[in-house]
Amino acid sequence: SNTIMLIAACILLVACQKEIKIDLNETQPKAVITANYIANDSVVLVQVSMTSSYFDGYADNFVNNATVTISENGGPETIIPFTENGNYKLFNYAPTFGANYTLKVIHDGLDYQATQFLNAPISLLPSTSEYVEASIFSPEGYVVKYSFQDPSTMGNAYKIVYTYGGKRYDKFSELNISKDDFTNGNIMQGQPLDVFEIGDTVITELQTINMSMYNYY
Repeated sequence: SNTIMLIAACILLVACQKEIKIDLNETQPKAVITANYIANDSVVLVQVSMTSSYFDGYADNFVNNATVTISENGGPETIIPFTENGNYKLFNYAPTFGANYTLKVIHDGLDYQATQFLNAPISLLPSTSEYVEASIFSPEGYVVKYSFQDPSTMGNAYKIVYTYGGKRYDKFSELNISKDDFTNGNIMQGQPLDVFEIGDTVITELQTINMSMYNYY
């Protein structure tokens, strides 16, 4: 009996050493372009990079030599200067709400373009706070609630960015996005997941975004 068990164990050990080749079907790198026009601050932010191979791990393939421009309603193009690490930034670019803006990126002989309509800004209504007792979900403290009036037109989408505790919560997993499919023309509201104490400062930033950006998030 012991001999049989030993032989079986040896067979298992040998079997575990079998080499398996996996074809990951690598493809040519493709351009990745993320852009934001923060109209209220008159700032255009663009980052250009290339996709990387699975075997490159978390390599940052920034593109630092692209030509990046923005134009309003098909008018003259304005260069967005390169700064660092694939980032291009343009300051003091005054917005015209209700206009169409075209972003163009030229790199390695390829021309990438996208045109979007700039929605008019929507003001936040006064924020409110409410004390909540400790629970299994959160400690005691105050929740801060924001609200705003959604326009009567369908198809509006929004992104909320919070700043508190010395940090701006604008990473992909931290964003709060919504659209007005079921709340068209009504008051829309929400709140951060954290609770706060008296004396804390919470800054809520409401951004009106287009549906293509909403679908991207």
